[in-house]
Amino acid sequence: MSLTKTTFHPMRALLYLSVIILFPVFMACGESGTEKESCEVADSFATAYFNWNYKKALKYTHPASRKWIVYAATQVKQEDVDILRGMDEPTAIEITDYTRDEKNDSLMHVTVRINNFLTMDTIGTSGHIMKEGEFVLALVCIKGKWLVKLDELPRPLK
Repeated sequence: MSLTKTTFHPMRALLYLSVIILFPVFMACGESGTEKESCEVADSFATAYFNWNYKKALKYTHPASRKWIVYAATQVKQEDVDILRGMDEPTAIEITDYTRDEKNDSLMHVTVRINNFLTMDTIGTSGHIMKEGEFVLALVCIKGKWLVKLDELPRPLK
């Protein structure tokens, strides 16, 4: 029986320890975390936007989309505020689907179902309450932060 002396290699031990510690960290930064973050942003934006809290919605909006939120805010009439205050049920938001763009992984499309919300149909007229609508929000990741990118005001799917 031969006994061999094993030599301790501090660098090798440090490498193994680093792998054990950092592996979960790298896994947490994977796709599912990104999808969760983008869905949270979409939910926060939709909650603010569909409750007509446009100032809060701006926090989740791409700077180039700011003009659409500002435009929506300028269209609010006193009748709309009265309808919002008189609503019996709160607006409910649910994420129903999300997909990452196949060609650009920093782009997500999140589908939200909105129940019991006040919608603006025509410029110059009061809004009316809709029982349900589905909307697709485009989100873009810039410097690790997901933001809603609007090319127009959100419109319900047909």
